[in-house]
Amino acid sequence: MALGSKIKMVLWILLLAIIGTGLGLWWALPGMVEKQLPFYAKDAGIDNLKLEVRNISLFRADIGSVVIGDPAAPAATIASLQADYSPWDLLHKKVKSIKIAGVQVYAQFDGESFSLRGLKLPASKSQEDDSAPALPEKLPVEIGSISLDSASVNLDWGGKAYRLALAADLITRGAGVFDCNVKLFPRGQDIACNAAINLPARNMEVRLDSDVLDAGRFGDLIHRFSGVLVQGGVKLNAQGGWNEAELAPVSGSAAFIQGQILSGLVRLVSTQENPLTLKASFQNNQADLALENIHISQPVNVEIPALQTSVLLKDGGLTASGGFDYKIRALPDLPFSMETPAQAKVEFTAARSGDGKLEFSIKNIPPKKDITLIHEAAIAFVAQPEWKAHGATDDKGAMVVDFFASLPVINVETGVAQATIPGLACTGKVVLAPGKEPAVSAVTEFKDARVWGISPKFQASGIQGIMPFTYPSQTDQGSLSIRSISLAGKRLGSASMDLERKDMFLSLAGNHPDLLIPGLNIKFGGNAGLDDNGEFQLNSHFGVDGHQISGLDMKRFADGLKGYTFDGLLTVKGFASFNRGKLETGMEASLTGGKIQAPEYQMEMTGVSLSLNMEDLVAVRSAPRQVFSFDSIKAGAIQINKGRVEFIVESPQSFFVERSSFSWCKGRVYSPAIHLQAGVSDYELLLFCDRLDFVELLKQLGAPSANGSGSLNGIVPVRITDGKFRFDQGHLYSTPGDGGALKIKGGDDFMNGINSGTPQAGQIALAKLALEDYQYEWAKLEINSEGENLMLKLQLDGKPSGPLPLVPDPKTGNFQKVDNPEKGAIFQGIKLNLNIKLPLDLILKYGIKLKDYF
Repeated sequence: MALGSKIKMVLWILLLAIIGTGLGLWWALPGMVEKQLPFYAKDAGIDNLKLEVRNISLFRADIGSVVIGDPAAPAATIASLQADYSPWDLLHKKVKSIKIAGVQVYAQFDGESFSLRGLKLPASKSQEDDSAPALPEKLPVEIGSISLDSASVNLDWGGKAYRLALAADLITRGAGVFDCNVKLFPRGQDIACNAAINLPARNMEVRLDSDVLDAGRFGDLIHRFSGVLVQGGVKLNAQGGWNEAELAPVSGSAAFIQGQILSGLVRLVSTQENPLTLKASFQNNQADLALENIHISQPVNVEIPALQTSVLLKDGGLTASGGFDYKIRALPDLPFSMETPAQAKVEFTAARSGDGKLEFSIKNIPPKKDITLIHEAAIAFVAQPEWKAHGATDDKGAMVVDFFASLPVINVETGVAQATIPGLACTGKVVLAPGKEPAVSAVTEFKDARVWGISPKFQASGIQGIMPFTYPSQTDQGSLSIRSISLAGKRLGSASMDLERKDMFLSLAGNHPDLLIPGLNIKFGGNAGLDDNGEFQLNSHFGVDGHQISGLDMKRFADGLKGYTFDGLLTVKGFASFNRGKLETGMEASLTGGKIQAPEYQMEMTGVSLSLNMEDLVAVRSAPRQVFSFDSIKAGAIQINKGRVEFIVESPQSFFVERSSFSWCKGRVYSPAIHLQAGVSDYELLLFCDRLDFVELLKQLGAPSANGSGSLNGIVPVRITDGKFRFDQGHLYSTPGDGGALKIKGGDDFMNGINSGTPQAGQIALAKLALEDYQYEWAKLEINSEGENLMLKLQLDGKPSGPLPLVPDPKTGNFQKVDNPEKGAIFQGIKLNLNIKLPLDLILKYGIKLKDYF
């Protein structure tokens, strides 16, 4: 046989052997793989592995339906796994590509650790070794690319299912150099993670980026982890890696864009212009953290530009230090606005030793700039609060925290009063012991506070209070006292009250014995605390229960009231409350059966009654139509009855008399509305007189012997300047066609007051004689003031009832008096024009300098 033929035969035999071997492998290898892979998996700790080898050839392996764990409840499944290679690649430990699709991993979380469903894996070396992971220099097999599609991780957490879809690919760029790209699709959104791996250089760079993620899609998961509600968008960014065998510097940020975070009563807001951002960096054993653009809108409006802290791991423990600046611009639900914010710099330190003991300190450094608070007419200047705290673990493992807080100075100003508190301080201790309720012991106190009023002059000084707070005790006892209370320079006495805390409510009860009014005792009480919704509320009351005042010397109130006494029944009921951010105050006061007497000045007021309903004690405002009335006033010869004044207290500076009236001289006098204001000492009002008895009027003006009939009507303008009464062009007229009679005997003040202003002395004598018995058809009385005197101009048109003992002198024309009236002249008509000057003080006999009190 020729050599060529032999070679051909050998080649055919080898070819048939190869083909036979290939066919044998093609037929037997899938079964062998299906049988052997579960054994290898068992050596790796996977007890139950099932798979289907669909095809294995010299150039491709196709495996499907991989099930790890119990087929009824597997730990993981793989729908398809395909590897492409060539015999030459396999000979050089290379695989062209691996494609994995349809991976489902089922995990469980029991609140402490994660596990694969129904699968127990042995602890890895990385779990037993706390050292930083090191990259291998090379992989046992060089793979050109790996792709993972349609994969998801399914988590069962307490019976609730969560799913995370992902995809990934790995591409070889050179010997041991790879690019790895992973995409996560949480709740249908994208997060990209890219890694550049260089095994020969033993380094890896990792970067993570995301689009703006809708945080609302993770609401259930976030709430489960932290109990908070999040709305808005979040953008993530991070970078880091390994260099050699060490962790390279790692940094990242999470920006919360256009949304809010709610946790109980706390609400954080974030805007697109200034998003709430968390920044972090890690290098060696140090971590630097910063939380920027913190804006808390509830329960108080707080702005923190940046909170920064550094954490250092050392000797099995850690230390931390940092700080931040804050501004509080508003206090919602409180009845005042902040014109200048509360602000300060805060510094803190913390440490944890290797044996687990903790220690921390925190304090604020406030600027020397007062906080300005405004409520309607009130303004408060409050020094920036100072506070600090220090805590440490004791030998029993309890955390003991000592704290101190103070408001160094508080000044309050209103239109009528001011107040100052030199300092309000709280000191205390909190003990947090394992397995026990927190124990709190604190004391809040202030001293030497003072409140004083401008008009009227009022002062309460030496105000001090102390209130302990202990927990878990349900009750504490404290006190509040006022050393001295005075009004218009007169000391009213002192006040004291007992404070009692029950749970989160503080109640008070006390009294104020008044020194000016003997026997008067003002009782007050109330409570303050947090309601069921955690909102502050205050309810207080005060009052006087029907105190009978008898023979009170009014000089106690002012020296000008010397000789005056007061009697009456006083009742007062008042309250102050603060609920749902609204301050309300009010008071009802009544005075009945009142009497004011001044025998020295022949003055008496009886039946005095006052009904006053104050709607707002802070603004000093009453309800409309408050009533002051009296039965009678007698001042010298003046007698006034049934007086009634309806008024409104508009403010501390404004008093509005709606209407007033009184009975005088058997008629009625009315006065329209008038506005009384602080700082104004000149007022004009009109007295409308209706059917005043002419004779009674003359009696009260100094003619007690007057008799007769008739009535007058008209208007009397009254001007009050610096507390003095002046009459300006007052006119009273008799009713046209309705005359009357007058009988005034000489010798009284009225007749003596007819002065030389009446023309000629003879005519004065004629007028006096005529008035002793005079019938008039028309009368007019003009009333004016002249200095301290009352000027009356009386005009009468009528005639004497009979002949007058006067005859004319033929030589002079003047009247001469005759002894026998029957020989006197008979007048058919006499017009009388009389000017009468009377001392006003003598008529009224009031004896008070009204300008001191008006």
